[in-house]
Amino acid sequence: MNLKPQIAMKYRNKLMLQWWAVKQLLKGKLRLRNTFGDEIRIKDEITCWQGDKIQFRTKGHIVSQGLICMVNWISWAGTSTAVAEYGLMSNTGSGWYIRCGTGTGATSQSTTGLVTPSSIAPNTLSGTNSNPATGQYRIAWTATWNSGVLAAITITEFGMWWNNGFGSSGAMGLNGFGNTGWANQNPSNPEFTSRISSTDGDFTSFTVNTTVPLTLQWNLTFTFA
Repeated sequence: MNLKPQIAMKYRNKLMLQWWAVKQLLKGKLRLRNTFGDEIRIKDEITCWQGDKIQFRTKGHIVSQGLICMVNWISWAGTSTAVAEYGLMSNTGSGWYIRCGTGTGATSQSTTGLVTPSSIAPNTLSGTNSNPATGQYRIAWTATWNSGVLAAITITEFGMWWNNGFGSSGAMGLNGFGNTGWANQNPSNPEFTSRISSTDGDFTSFTVNTTVPLTLQWNLTFTFA
């Protein structure tokens, strides 16, 4: 008769997973293993100018809708031929866009928009892809409001929206792996994906200088780290 205390397999597995995590951490700290490539870093970074003067630079907050958007895109099989299929950057200005706002309140993972968005759209929206360093790849979106387009409002928040081709009208849902078609094929039904605000301490609120353009560059950088 075995009188030794028995550990249920699920608890044993949990303990082993914790042990391996600690072991990997210690090996990494002691340089006993190659840690290069342990993770992919995704940096959401925004720079703002008024004219040729930099107003601020900060990191952003990608909310759950943005994360779901990227997961759905990577896991999408895309074999549906019944309907047209649109990418995240379809229809510049309506399918994806950037806005400023004057509202207050912290950003959380469930944030779905600016608190008090301005209805004034940027005069120009554009984007570029680049490879700034080895193992680093970047998407840069640029929005510019021409001088005099915005009133002398006090800006406290900025946000970005991407086209929603992934789910039913409204909140974007997480699709199953290998999804072959999207329920909503409207390229002008964007979802809120990222926000910065003075409430979060990302930048100090400022008054628009109406005599010069206001420019925002929103970088999303993927790094093999």
